[in-house]
Amino acid sequence: MSISAGEIVKLLKSDKDALRELSAAIASEPELRLAVINAVIADVATKQDLHQLRQELREETSQLRQEMRGEITATKQDIQQLRQELKGEIAQLRQEMKEEISQLRQEMTQVRQELKGEIAQLREEIGLLRQHVDSEISQLRRDMNTNFRWTVGLIIAVWGTTVIPLLMRLAGVI
Repeated sequence: MSISAGEIVKLLKSDKDALRELSAAIASEPELRLAVINAVIADVATKQDLHQLRQELREETSQLRQEMRGEITATKQDIQQLRQELKGEIAQLRQEMKEEISQLRQEMTQVRQELKGEIAQLREEIGLLRQHVDSEISQLRRDMNTNFRWTVGLIIAVWGTTVIPLLMRLAGVI
């Protein structure tokens, strides 16, 4: 009966002691050990490989630092530019606000002058109305005075023509 290589590997995997004995036998035999080392050494990193890798990492880190510094410098310049633009816009807004305030002040001054003119005109009209009312009141007083005199005269005339002769007749004078 012949056993295949696959079956031998399965048997070795299942029997750990046998696997250890095979590994020890391979390790004790110089030629086999050298063959295993040569097969494994391709995957093992040497000091030279580590040194070269370390050097590459340093170069990449240095490059990244320079790139980051460049980005930071560019960002600082962008921020500075934004600050300048913002200052310019703020100055422009201030100027616009000053112009608007100046314009509002001029309009307020104009409105004040118009109001003063209208108030002066109203005062003039009120003065004229007052003079007219005063003249009307004076005329009414004159008319009342005249009417009062006429009324007193009429009362005296009525008394003189009716009441006095009656009193005289009663008194026996007539």
